[in-house]
Amino acid sequence: MKHSAATAASPSATVSARMGAMIVAAAAARGAAADGLMAAAGFDPAWLHDPDARIPLTVETRLWDEAAQRSADPAFGLHVAAAIRPGMFQVLDYAVRTAPIWAQPCSGWRVTTGCCTMWPRSTSSPRAR
Repeated sequence: MKHSAATAASPSATVSARMGAMIVAAAAARGAAADGLMAAAGFDPAWLHDPDARIPLTVETRLWDEAAQRSADPAFGLHVAAAIRPGMFQVLDYAVRTAPIWAQPCSGWRVTTGCCTMWPRSTSSPRAR
């Protein structure tokens, strides 16, 4: 399924470049040419080596779409998700995996990762209002 620019919450939304690097590596492991994928999606290869880099959400979205197409795997995202291992998302990963409920270690915090922003159930959540 192709995503549109409307997929992004805002034109300035960003995610960790590590997500992009994971997508590129997974597509390459499935036979897609990494250089062509990055060029088509607008992913700067320098981002592969910068652990603190952030990329536009629209670039991540294009990476997912292009990777699925170039790997000839319409379920590419599901296959990549199945390969995620403990620790890939660092501190948030640890907190979610070790707490009985995810909100416990994050109580009262707004948690922003390369993937998403989450609020514990409370009145501080914009969706709880």
